[in-house]
Parts: sequence; C-alpha cells; structure tokens
Amino acid sequence: MLKNLLTLSVYCVIFFFGNTIAFSQQKVLPKHHMSLKQPPFLKQGDTVAIVAPAGILKNREGEINKAKAF
Repeated sequence: MLKNLLTLSVYCVIFFFGNTIAFSQQKVLPKHHMSLKQPPFLKQGDTVAIVAPAGILKNREGEINKAKAF
C-alpha cells in the first residue's frame, strides 16, 4: 500500500512539473519596440567624462551632482 502511494505521488509530481515546463516553453513574450536614442556626434572641444564607481551610490547625491556639473 505504501509503495503504491509513493509511486502515485511521484507520478503526480512528475506530471505537474512536466506540464509546467512544457507550457512555459510555449509562452511567447511580446517584444517591446524600443528605439535607440542617438546623441549628436562629438565636436572638437567637447568634454567627455568616464565614470566608473567602485560601489553602490546610495545616498551619494552630492558626489553625483558634482559629476553632473563637471
């Protein structure tokens, strides 16, 4: 009796997860049409800043504003 119950439980689990995986693979996500914004070309005398923070910038508005102003 225990063996039959265990076998039935295993089959139910396989059936449930098998259907979930099969249906999730058929799901088609809509593609969002995003257009890229292209900035104007650089001209002679333009300033370029390369910023590479080494950590998360939470509660660092002062430093962010200094970089923007530069």
